Amino acid sequence: MQQKTAKIEIKVCNLASQVVSVIDIPGIGKTAAKTICDEMKIKTQGDKKLEEAKKTLYLKGFYDGVMVIGPHTGKKVCYCAGL
Repeated sequence: MQQKTAKIEIKVCNLASQVVSVIDIPGIGKTAAKTICDEMKIKTQGDKKLEEAKKTLYLKGFYDGVMVIGPHTGKKVCYCAGL
């Protein structure tokens, strides 16, 4: 059986280089992902520390985070989750 392979052309596009803040996490700030990656020295998506960073941000962001954009600005994320 012969397999066919397709050549896929991927174009590099200019993506937004600025981070859009949605949640402010006390002690971490409005750019939480960038901040924690810098602190933990995470450089790639395959880094083993990335899972730990994600868990930390999800917990702190949900329980301590405050919305900074949209109709729920100023409210804690945990109160807005079900809205």
